[in-house]
Amino acid sequence: MKTVNMLLYLMGVFSTMYIVRIGGIPVSTLLAVICIIVIIICRGKVALLGDKCFFAFLCASTLTTILMLLSDTTNFKTQIITLGVMGILYFCITQMKLLPDSSIKIFFSGLRLSCILHLAWCLIQFFAYQLFDMDINRMIFVDALNMVSNASRYREGTLAITGFCWHPSNLIPVLLISGILLNRWYIWVICFFIVIYAHSGTALLGLMIAFILVLPLHIPQVVVRIKKIKISTVFLFFMTVSVVIVVLVKTDLFSIMIEKYRELYERVFSTGDMSAQVHMRYYVMLPFVWLNSSILEILFGCGLGCSGVLFSRYFNQYTQLDAWIVESDPMNYMYSVGIVGFLLFYTWIFQLFRSAKGKNKRYSLLLVCLIICGITYNVQYEWVIMIELAMAICLKRDIDIFQSDSLLWQEKKPKRKIKLC
Repeated sequence: MKTVNMLLYLMGVFSTMYIVRIGGIPVSTLLAVICIIVIIICRGKVALLGDKCFFAFLCASTLTTILMLLSDTTNFKTQIITLGVMGILYFCITQMKLLPDSSIKIFFSGLRLSCILHLAWCLIQFFAYQLFDMDINRMIFVDALNMVSNASRYREGTLAITGFCWHPSNLIPVLLISGILLNRWYIWVICFFIVIYAHSGTALLGLMIAFILVLPLHIPQVVVRIKKIKISTVFLFFMTVSVVIVVLVKTDLFSIMIEKYRELYERVFSTGDMSAQVHMRYYVMLPFVWLNSSILEILFGCGLGCSGVLFSRYFNQYTQLDAWIVESDPMNYMYSVGIVGFLLFYTWIFQLFRSAKGKNKRYSLLLVCLIICGITYNVQYEWVIMIELAMAICLKRDIDIFQSDSLLWQEKKPKRKIKLC
């Protein structure tokens, strides 16, 4: 069981690290394959069926892939890879049903560490570029380790913070999960700082919503702590704030942060932004796409990972790419797996949300934030779905992943009291 726990822990650690790969395959996916084999060997049995609604979604996606193969599509490789990865992660989480609660907590313990490492790497990436003009993602993951061909993103000639991802949008679920799961005020401060220099309007919108929703949960705790606070602590706090204000005012950092925040705010709430207009088109052009598509494409889509093919066909968008996905979760599933797959996927999300009723409110909060952010960008990546599947098991077993004891590898054993004669 120790081997299984170690694999689960590592799978949680590498889950958010998109560019950490071996042979082009994410390390978390490789660990999932190994974990499946080890669990089957250790437990001597196999869990064939996990979440039934998501399994139905996978079946619909498989049917879509088969239909596309029969139509001689050129992007079947992308469909098979995307479906295969999603199937592996689903089957791995399904095997976790055979494990005790402590093993599932270990997986989320690894996820916590992954969030901490991701935030730390974002700060390292920022200061390395600002102080030494170094793109450490390109130096390490592209030039040195050759894990990926692209590990960083530039916007208007300036490096955008991406962490262990290649695009700022990949950071959206990382920041949301970090803020809600780690549940510390300084984590929220770090997340907002990263958003400003990641140039992601969707991430800013998601964090603002998450922070507004999570704030009422902290008010009772803050009131209790204020009553017990010491004078020395108050003095230290105001001294720290004063030093920070002086540093911000005396340098250009404060004005830069305000300017970048203004730019992001305008991108989120302005209708004149080109990116926002492109994302809006995915919604408003749905009737036109349906009118020019076959019944099979409307019902079952054009394959996972290939939702953008229809826009390449009708609007000449990203025609240089064989396969790409539209930057919106609802429209991505509507175009990729059709009406059938769309309904199955969001029925599964709704069931997950409903099962969170009466549990820790952070379960519902995280799901709401992911759904809202998904409207303006795609955030339901394979690793996010893996975490949601694991959350479904926790909700059924009444495991609270947001408690501090989920950081432990195993439950604490009570200390024995030694009586002195």
